[in-house]
Amino acid sequence: MPSRSFRDPIHGFIPVNKAECQLLDTAPFQRLRFIRQLALTNLVYHGAEHTRFGHSLGVMHQASETLKSVNEGKNLGWSDEDFNRRMQLLRLASLCHDVGHSPFSHAGEEGGLMPQNHEDYSVAIITAQTGRASEIRQVIEENEDAFYGITPEEVADVISGQTLGQIPFLTEIMSGDLDSDRTDYLQRDSLYCGVRYGRFDNERLIKTLTWTEEVTGGNPVLAIDEDGVHAAEGLLLARYFMFTQVYFHRVRRAYDYHLSQALGGILQQGNYPDSDHLDEYLEWDDLRVLGALREIAGDNSVAGNHAARILRRDHYRVAYSTNEHPSSAQLSRWNQLCTRVEERFDDDVAFDTADKLPHELSSLRDFPVVKEPGDAPTFLEEESALINRLEEIRVRRILAPKGLKSDVREFCRQQNLNVN
Repeated sequence: MPSRSFRDPIHGFIPVNKAECQLLDTAPFQRLRFIRQLALTNLVYHGAEHTRFGHSLGVMHQASETLKSVNEGKNLGWSDEDFNRRMQLLRLASLCHDVGHSPFSHAGEEGGLMPQNHEDYSVAIITAQTGRASEIRQVIEENEDAFYGITPEEVADVISGQTLGQIPFLTEIMSGDLDSDRTDYLQRDSLYCGVRYGRFDNERLIKTLTWTEEVTGGNPVLAIDEDGVHAAEGLLLARYFMFTQVYFHRVRRAYDYHLSQALGGILQQGNYPDSDHLDEYLEWDDLRVLGALREIAGDNSVAGNHAARILRRDHYRVAYSTNEHPSSAQLSRWNQLCTRVEERFDDDVAFDTADKLPHELSSLRDFPVVKEPGDAPTFLEEESALINRLEEIRVRRILAPKGLKSDVREFCRQQNLNVN
């Protein structure tokens, strides 16, 4: 029985058992309360103050509801004990999947600031043997009975997806093609940003997710009923519009650039401590970075200049931009333009490259679609005309200080290139 429920703006009440509550109270997990989900996006969409803490709870809940629905729709054939253990394993992995994020999440990890990706840090924290990071291991091991004998290494395996057997199925639910991670963050980011772009039929998607057997091995593979294809398309469209309208917003991207430049001067050696120095790494959160920005703002260094721009909201402006889907010829002209602009304006400009598929096309095209029981599954690319039409977002921008924007813009015009 749950010992506590968290009132969540997306999912309503999220039940958490007593042992999970102990994990939430560890220092590595509480740190997520001080790491914003969308970095400095609050300087564009003022409501975007939400953190990785709420998102992690949401992913756990979304994953739990998905596994429960999949099993109810088409029994997985697991014993009650096996189902309960795998459900708990999925919940722990979903809860802990983001504990390795740096301050300001993805925006604080660009430009070589992270020696490893955040998933590697998450795995290292969950499996740590000593120090502050080991608190998660201690809670898992001390609650052996409540957690069905699950080990920290098993939790890490679900996050990394490195093992065989049933584990990849759980990983698919948490971070696959139609996963609980993105279904939560799209709804959460949309709500807190005050936009409607991230909305889709989440309930329908969960109800139509099912499973089929992999071709070899007979292990379960996540699939979707034929009736759920449009719900999956709705998710893809939501993700597409969130990237074009929020994640790749021109001002947000400018602040991502300023943040990476400032952090390069704040951090020793120009990057965060690696996963061999977890206790040092866990000392970093948004509050510490904001304090450091205030200390160096205006000190005439490169980092100080960018720190001041963040604190004064004096971001670089767009002097040149392609559309969201430039042609090969436009990208070729862009590369030529970058060279000329860099020669003319030196380090006074920044070049923004924002690339993203609205879906991981190669794998999602092969996502199984189940029709009649007993029939071989088809694939999403066969059932959805939309998936083959969504092109990669490849925005290219030149950013310049406000006082220099007109000069850079005019220079670009002189190169006989279209300025949008």
